[in-house]
Amino acid sequence: MYNFFVKTTFTDIKSFKFTLPFTDHHPIFLSVPVINEPVPKVKEFSYLKEKLLYKTAEECDWRSTYELNSVHDAIIKITEMVHLVIKKATLKTKNKKLIRRKCWVTRHIINASKKKEKLYIRTRRNPDDIVAKENYRSYMKQYEKLIKDT
Repeated sequence: MYNFFVKTTFTDIKSFKFTLPFTDHHPIFLSVPVINEPVPKVKEFSYLKEKLLYKTAEECDWRSTYELNSVHDAIIKITEMVHLVIKKATLKTKNKKLIRRKCWVTRHIINASKKKEKLYIRTRRNPDDIVAKENYRSYMKQYEKLIKDT
């Protein structure tokens, strides 16, 4: 008995079994319809945070896939869970290099504003973290002073 898996769409996989033996002397030809679903762009994964990916994968309940009786259902469940984990770990940002800046905006100001945004995101993700809040507040004071001096 042989198990086969055929990808019918980007996320859907069909499984089936052959009971007849086959070799290169007795080939079996299969006809599979063409997948017309668009493949997701690789740009989505360019901002994937590795630590966040590991954290969300560990938090996911993978044991529920063992309880399923059908291999087909288990594969669908696993692919859905993997897509969900990747979606949670993907951070979407805009390409800010294309934005035209004022003449007084220097490279140091751009780097300082990036750091300020990172600290802000950390405080939003962990609202109970007092150290992150203090770091953000102190850096905001330095940042405002830098902007006023220019």
